[in-house]
Amino acid sequence: MVTINFGKYKNQDVEDVFKKDPNYCVWLMRQPTLSTEDDPVRELLKKKLFDSDAYYMTWGKYKGQALKVIAATDYKYIEWLKENTFVNTKCQALKKALTTI
Repeated sequence: MVTINFGKYKNQDVEDVFKKDPNYCVWLMRQPTLSTEDDPVRELLKKKLFDSDAYYMTWGKYKGQALKVIAATDYKYIEWLKENTFVNTKCQALKKALTTI
């Protein structure tokens, strides 16, 4: 178990924090306190947020964000994407990525 050692989620498991507050995890990754590459919190969050196989939105209100982060913060948007005619007819890579969410 990897725990956060400061802030509002002090002594809590990073996995649990990611599930309930992924936006905090995004914020946490930007903090200088995690600047060392060997920090276990940073390493775990990198895997969660910046998966090399992840699909990143290239347009829309979540441009630049990974689908799994969007799913954790706004699942209704994922549902909207899955039902969107434009996505289903013109965005085959996004459509394929949505099947894994």
